[in-house]
Amino acid sequence: MKRTIVAILICFIIGNTLKAQSGFARYQFTPNETNPYYSTKSYELYFNQSRALLILIDSLDKMIVNETNKQVVSVAPYTKAFCNYATDSCILYKNYGDNKKYQAAKKLYQVKWEIDSSESNTFFGYQCYKAIRHFWGNGEKETITAWFCPKIKTNANPSIAQGLPGLIFEEQSKFGTIKMTEIILKPIDNTIFEVPVSKKVSIDKYLGTKSKTMETFQKINKASEAEINKD
Repeated sequence: MKRTIVAILICFIIGNTLKAQSGFARYQFTPNETNPYYSTKSYELYFNQSRALLILIDSLDKMIVNETNKQVVSVAPYTKAFCNYATDSCILYKNYGDNKKYQAAKKLYQVKWEIDSSESNTFFGYQCYKAIRHFWGNGEKETITAWFCPKIKTNANPSIAQGLPGLIFEEQSKFGTIKMTEIILKPIDNTIFEVPVSKKVSIDKYLGTKSKTMETFQKINKASEAEINKD
């Protein structure tokens, strides 16, 4: 009798945990050895069924410039991304080194996935299924492979895109691999999804907002493009 009661309580707790469909996850991006343009990054993701907050912990990339072999620090496009899957919208937020805070609205990427329910894998005790999406990048077809858990019903994922019908645990591309390193399912206070007070600008102006490091990167990037186009 006691065992039966304990079993019922465990099922009730697990059921309520999954029913909450909200929580916190941590990810790490590791670049492929053949890709010198990206560095290891860490992300934090807070999510519920319709909203998500993606925080880029390591916001700087190291880029190796041709011939000069110098490393240049480029500014990441956001510090925090506030996604609303009910409205297919996203607010990018950046706190620059000069303490100027900017935000800009953009539409979430519409992504078509091919789900293969015949292939599954287990991460942190959660059964995940394989999904593939294709896109064109630099004039050639590229593939991203993801593993997602449909029992955790959220569109949230470690990228600014319309996700799968379930939380992504791992994602692989030619650039590298994003792996979940921690997950905690729990109720999330909606105040965490409120955008900090910041100057509202257009997305074009936001992406063009300059700092000294960005100006340095842009100059070297233009020089590299000119060298490539010369051939």
